[in-house]
Amino acid sequence: MKKLVATFLASMFLTVNASAVDLSQWSIGASVANGVFAATGIENEFDETGTTSHDTKEYGAFEADWATLFAEYNMSDQVAFGISYVPTTIETPENINSADNATDTSKVKAEFENWVTLYAKANIPLGGLFVKLGYTRVDVNTIETQASGNSYPNTDSDGYTVGIGYEFDTGTGVSLRAEVNGHDFSDVEVDNGQTNKNVIKVQDMIGLSGHISLVKNF
Repeated sequence: MKKLVATFLASMFLTVNASAVDLSQWSIGASVANGVFAATGIENEFDETGTTSHDTKEYGAFEADWATLFAEYNMSDQVAFGISYVPTTIETPENINSADNATDTSKVKAEFENWVTLYAKANIPLGGLFVKLGYTRVDVNTIETQASGNSYPNTDSDGYTVGIGYEFDTGTGVSLRAEVNGHDFSDVEVDNGQTNKNVIKVQDMIGLSGHISLVKNF
């Protein structure tokens, strides 16, 4: 993945003249977005001998709102390379597990932070229609209050995004975009570091999001 990111960045920036940057080839923008994400969560509980004693598997989904900042380098009227960043965190719902007649309660949720996407945008000669293809990476932070006092480490996930949208040029140097993106993230796995450990796996993470953007064209 590191090689892919390096190649993507090189294709975006090495085309720019080092001595004289032509701002007319650049655009910056901001988006508001709403999306739905879903995944399968698996918990494997092990005893002191390393044998799995109990497995739990559930499928869940949640909805979220967020904002995105982005910049694009327009190589031509048809193709642009861009980078986007989500400056806020996206939190999952909190899962609460309380045993019958017990006062101790375990609470677990996750937050997604530093969501970065490198993408290519291609304009289709049908009005303002365009398509996007990108590589994405996000930090996955675990937030838990365990009755046992154990905790899980943070991790990260990467994946791909595809999108289609429409851009309307207002004629004032500012454009308005509406787009829909599909997201596919890699599986993640963490454990609590104990001999009789619990292993948490999140698999088949996917998402669908809608974006409304304002774009400043220089």
